[in-house]
Order: sequence, then structure tokens, then C-alpha cells
Amino acid sequence: MTKASKEFLVKQQKVFDLLWRVDQPELKPELYALGKSYKIGVDLNCYSNQDAVKELLALHQRGVLSRGKIFSIFHSDHLHEAIALFKVLYHSKDFDTFCKTAAWARIHVNEGMYVYAFSVAVIRYPETFRIRLPSLHELYPHLFFKNEVIRTAYDAKLYNDPTKTVASSDGAIIIPDNDSIPSSECCSPDEYKLRYFTEDVYSNEIYYFSQLSHPFWMKSGEFGPHFPKRGEVYFFALRLQLARYNMERFSNGLGEIEDFDWSYPIPHGYHPSMSYHNGLPVPHRSDDAMLPNHKLGLIKELRNLEQLFASAINSGFVFHKNATFESIRTRNGIEVLGNLIQGNADSVNHDLYGNYELLARDVLGFSPAPRGKYDVVPSIMQVYGLSLRDPMYWSLVKKIMSYHKKFVS
Repeated sequence: MTKASKEFLVKQQKVFDLLWRVDQPELKPELYALGKSYKIGVDLNCYSNQDAVKELLALHQRGVLSRGKIFSIFHSDHLHEAIALFKVLYHSKDFDTFCKTAAWARIHVNEGMYVYAFSVAVIRYPETFRIRLPSLHELYPHLFFKNEVIRTAYDAKLYNDPTKTVASSDGAIIIPDNDSIPSSECCSPDEYKLRYFTEDVYSNEIYYFSQLSHPFWMKSGEFGPHFPKRGEVYFFALRLQLARYNMERFSNGLGEIEDFDWSYPIPHGYHPSMSYHNGLPVPHRSDDAMLPNHKLGLIKELRNLEQLFASAINSGFVFHKNATFESIRTRNGIEVLGNLIQGNADSVNHDLYGNYELLARDVLGFSPAPRGKYDVVPSIMQVYGLSLRDPMYWSLVKKIMSYHKKFVS
């Protein structure tokens, strides 16, 4: 194993600093001063794509997602703004400009949007290759502990209340959290048996970092290395996930995952008992819950896409934007179908085949109807690092893999 160079370690420390307590940027005085003093639009020659800088500045002049609001990459306006910031970071001509731009964004950009755009940039930017990003639970601890635990920690820090905490020999405060007793609100007794797997921190974080490495909105080869066999890998990854989940089900005496239909109540509920950083509770869903009326339009879109997928598999052809068609009865067919069903940027016709997974996550998560484009409350299903917890995620994976099974059979 080779030792890291001093230059690499300095970059690693910079990245950690730029992601430390992003909700309170003034706690890093040097970075805060740098972000306040840096004028991103003054010297455009610091960036290899000046149009990207101009676009970001134009967005900020019109108004963007403010700090304190909840960011979701599944919302088109939020995603557009995050991509604009990513492009500016990615096109920084040197690491110094990269850090200055990040320090500026740390103050002027929504916290969640900044973390997402900066994280993707660190992975793709040539000068930060192999730099480690902090774990998701270090950035968002409130999404990994129940409200009761967070409140107890708050009280222990503010009031030094010893009745709800335990002090260790080295002076650390330990907060007991008995999670072995099932909660009737959390999920069904059968699903509760699998929480050791579905709520495993590192399983969820592996999934989160895989999505950071290959964002659905990014064209293959557009920023850095080409995504080899992207659609095929999409199916392969879901197949591995589903196989492991089924193994855990069978090991606990449970049968196969139930099928579900958009016309009937959603069989499995999930109550995360957590809140976002601004205090808004994470949406929950009861067992056998009827789909909300404000999701009916999305359900219609989902049914239409399912018909298009079935038609493509049965006929063996998919349609391009220019009205030409392509056979998927070829060695590359599974790649084309995978991109199409994932709805990623390499889909042959995104306007026709849309983004099935995005719509399905929106519907199944029972997120409330947004009051505006900057007032959204995403569900667990709409947060990549958390969605494995929801039992309906696995039902969705099974539904998606049914198209793969039908195609290869």
C-alpha cells in the first residue's frame, strides 16, 4: 500500500472542511471569509466553461432555492440549479479555483444542493480523484436517528440533563436507544424482522455513493470517464439487490415480495419517525393506504410508461426522437432497455419513455403536494441514501426487474 502524498492529504482536508457543518458556514472562519470575499463572476478565465458561470449567476439573479429549504434531486427545478453549480465546480481550471468556488457556494447556495453538487464534483473533478467524501450519516445525522434520540441529544447538550443519558469513562455522552421493541407505526411485524438489513447504514450509503458516481441526469462520458454498459449495469445492480433482499426474507421465514398494482391500496406502510433539518417531518405511509388524489396524474403517466415498456419488449423495437426505430433483439438490446427504463440521460427517447423510477418513487413515497417549487418535502423513497428502508422500494425493484425477466426469457 502506497502512502498518500502531502498534496493529497491537504486536498483531502480541504474537502472535509468544505463539507463540515454546512448549515453553519461561519463556524469555519477562514472558509467563511474566503466565500464572502470571492467574486465568482469577476475572472471568468478561471473556468474552462465560461457559459456555465454565466448560467449560474443568471439563476441566482432570478432567484434560487434558499438556504434552510429542503433540497430534492427528484424536483426538476432543484436539479437544474444543482447541475448548474456542479458544472461551474467541474470546469474550475485548478484546485484553488475549485475551493474558492465551493467556499462561495457554501454560503450562497442551499445546504442540501451544495452538498449534492459538491459531492458529485469531487468524484468527477480530475484533481480530486480518489478523494474520500464523508459518510452520509455524518452529514445528515437527523436522518439516521429517531426524533426522540435527536431531542434527547439536544436536551443533554443544552440543559446537561443526566436522567436520559449515560456518561462513559472518557466523558462521552451516551444516549440509550432501545430499537429492539417493534413500533406499531414503523412497519408491519414481518418487515420489522428485516430492519437489520434494510436500515443498515452502510448498505444505504453504498447505494447513495453509487448514485453519486453515476447520476441519472449525466450523459455517459460527458464529464470524465465513459459509463461502460450503463443500462446493463443498472439491471445487474438491481438484480443483486433483489437477490440479497430475498435471501434475507427467506432466512426470516418470509415469502416472496408481494406484487402491487396502482389501482389498489399500497400494501406496506412505513413510518420513519424522523424530521428534516428544518423541523418538517419525513412523510409516512400507513399499511393498505389509498393513493393520494394529488398523485392520480402521476399514476396515469406510470401506467402509460408500463404499456410502452411492454410494447417495446413484445415488438422488439424502441422509438427514437426522430421517429426512427431501433431493434433491441441484439447484443446491445439489454443496454438500450436498461437506459430506457431507468430514464437516464442516455435513454434513446427520454421525451417518450420518461423516467419511470422517478415517478414511481414520488407516488409510493406519499410525499405531500408541494406548495411551490421551493416548498417540497421529499419522502424516504426520494432520498437515495435512505430509500432501502422503505419496504415498497423492494416491491418497486421487483416490478422493474419483471421487465428484465420478460425481455431475457
